[in-house]
Amino acid sequence: MSGCALFQPKKFSEYKEGTWQGKVLIHDIKKAKRGIVNLKVQAIDGQKLRMDVTSPVGSHIASVLLDGNELQYLNVSSKTLTTTKSNREALRELLKVPIEPQALYNVFFDHPMEDKNWSCETEPNGFLKSCKDLKSGVKIEWVSREGAKRTIDIQHPTASIQMNLYSFESKIDDLNKAFTLKVPSSFKVRKL
Repeated sequence: MSGCALFQPKKFSEYKEGTWQGKVLIHDIKKAKRGIVNLKVQAIDGQKLRMDVTSPVGSHIASVLLDGNELQYLNVSSKTLTTTKSNREALRELLKVPIEPQALYNVFFDHPMEDKNWSCETEPNGFLKSCKDLKSGVKIEWVSREGAKRTIDIQHPTASIQMNLYSFESKIDDLNKAFTLKVPSSFKVRKL
């Protein structure tokens, strides 16, 4: 086996589920603030997705669960669980970018966006290069790929996100636990 084979980009579109870990730089352009968080994503392509966000020292900040068209967002600092229909504004509090939560499946599993408002470009090797939402101005760019590692930029005039995903497992350890948010009794529950 050649040494270069280890660094060939992984085709995430060939997987039906997976677990990613990485670091995310969030830049709120409107408020001129930046922050770095740790991210763990567990997803079954097109069905369920969970994101757990922790601080650089490991403190739990938030969890997001997307199940069909329902989105749950657990915010530790405000001690709230918000349940809402999945839409463009639902994740804005966490990601600062108005992106449809379902588009995250496409981001992690390397699928082009299928909505008519999106336009995507591919690299000569068939990998996605970028996708742009012509309606909202959101642009997703797959900046680099090396084995399972990827850098993905999500840009909007009000904010930008840079995801540096450094590990991938092609399975989810405990499906029942992965897609259930454990809500402390002291948290307020809001339905929007």
